[in-house]
Amino acid sequence: MTDSPKIVDAKEEKEEVAPSIDVDGEVAKLLADGKRSSLLGEANTACDRFQEACKLLAEKYGETADECGDASFHYGCALLDLARMENGVLGNALEGAKLDESETDEGTETDGKFESAEEMKEEEKKMVEDQVAKALEENAEDLEIKMKKSADNEGSYSF
Repeated sequence: MTDSPKIVDAKEEKEEVAPSIDVDGEVAKLLADGKRSSLLGEANTACDRFQEACKLLAEKYGETADECGDASFHYGCALLDLARMENGVLGNALEGAKLDESETDEGTETDGKFESAEEMKEEEKKMVEDQVAKALEENAEDLEIKMKKSADNEGSYSF
C-alpha cells in the first residue's frame, strides 16, 4: 500500500497557517478607538478605524449582515465629518453669497456680486442676451476654423 501525497488547496493551507484572531474583540477595539478619534476631531483616524472594523465584520458575516450595522453607521458619520472638514475651505469662500432664494431675507441688501434675473430690466436682459449670442457665434466660428485646419492637416502627413 503506497501513501499518496495529500493534495492541499492553497486556501486551506492559508487558513491553517494564518493565526486565527478574535474578530469580535478586534472589532470592539477598533470601534472604541474610532469613536475616541471621532470625539477628538481626528476624522482621518476615525475613518481608518471604522473602515477596518467594517472590513473585518464583512469578511466574517457578509457585508449586509446585521452585525455590520453599527460599524457601518459610525464609518458613515466619520466620512461625513471628514467631508465637512474638507469642505470648510469652500464654505468660507462662499460666505455672504446668495445660494438659494429660501436663504435670503426680503429686507436685506445684496453685496452686488450676484444679481437675480427677475430683478433685471428688459434692456439689461436684452443686452446680456445679445452678448451671450455674440460669444456663442465667435466660439462656433473658431471651432469651424479649427475643424477645417484639422481636416486639411490629416491628408498632408507623409511617412
